Amino acid sequence: MTQSRQQPQAFLPYLTGYVAFYPGDYKTALADLQMAQQDPFIQCLIAQAYEKLGDKAKAIGYYRMAAAGTGHNPPAAYGVPFAKKKLQLSGFSADK
Repeated sequence: MTQSRQQPQAFLPYLTGYVAFYPGDYKTALADLQMAQQDPFIQCLIAQAYEKLGDKAKAIGYYRMAAAGTGHNPPAAYGVPFAKKKLQLSGFSADK
């Protein structure tokens, strides 16, 4: 497969997970997002899906992963502060 075909396919789990998340299909969103390349934005989406499904422990784990992001890119610029705020509001720290 050529590189030009591989790149769009790498984003497919993120896109299908994102599309499933917003109308409330959280189980499908989780399945797809967990196959996506992980970054703080995707980790926040996974955490939110777990929250919606009532699994607070897994949500906190993903928020902690997102809060630990160190990248200088749009996913980190959104995900890191969002995750830190969610942890703070929940009474948890970014540390384990």
